[in-house]
Amino acid sequence: SVIDCEQAGRGFIFNRGEQATSRLEWVTIKNGSDPYGGAIRITGSSPAISDCVFEANSATERGGAFFCEDVSSPTLTNCTFSLNSASALGGGIYNLGSSPTLANCILWGDSLPEVYNDNASSTPTFTYRELFEQNRFNGADRMGDASQIALAVTTRLIDPNTGAQR
Repeated sequence: SVIDCEQAGRGFIFNRGEQATSRLEWVTIKNGSDPYGGAIRITGSSPAISDCVFEANSATERGGAFFCEDVSSPTLTNCTFSLNSASALGGGIYNLGSSPTLANCILWGDSLPEVYNDNASSTPTFTYRELFEQNRFNGADRMGDASQIALAVTTRLIDPNTGAQR
């Protein structure tokens, strides 16, 4: 399903203490617009979000696609963030005192910095994606590891009869 917000607001808000049983799956949210979190704003909640695409969303302040605050711990799996922008910080994701987990997510072409952590209590966990981020600098002090090399191996089993991934 595609939700085109047509620059008239954001796609979703989680702000009532939702937990992992609140799920958002297989949705594309595009053209969302809001000062904080053009596609999704999460406040004090920890939903599970998987196989979603966040494309061309914008924030006039922070978190072009995704704004996470107030001790939230959402889990994002297999999500793609692309071409999102924020006027201030966090073109893809902005964290304020939260600990999101991103597993096998891709951030590409969002305004920089793509992921911004506002303070020391923002402790996101990344797997896989951080190896291949377009700009590897993060945070107000611009720490990064851009002078290092990364190597990854992935496997896919393809059914020779159908071409389907197994």
